[in-house]
Amino acid sequence: MLEGIKDFTVMIKNTVEFPECGKDLHKRNILESATKEYLEQCNYNKKNDTSCPIFRIGDIVEWSGQNFSEVAKTVS
Repeated sequence: MLEGIKDFTVMIKNTVEFPECGKDLHKRNILESATKEYLEQCNYNKKNDTSCPIFRIGDIVEWSGQNFSEVAKTVS
């Protein structure tokens, strides 16, 4: 049942502020140059596209050291 969500994606968006270092010091994971079109079509890739904040569920599970098929069986 959960095997079908392997290719679902999530967008991780964050902003970090450092007020003690100055009110204008902040960082975010989405580049200022990222266009709507880019964000609609990109997928994170550790070799080719490390700036994309869109991640496949299957990749996240695999990166955690788990086998997606086994996790999908366990959860359902």
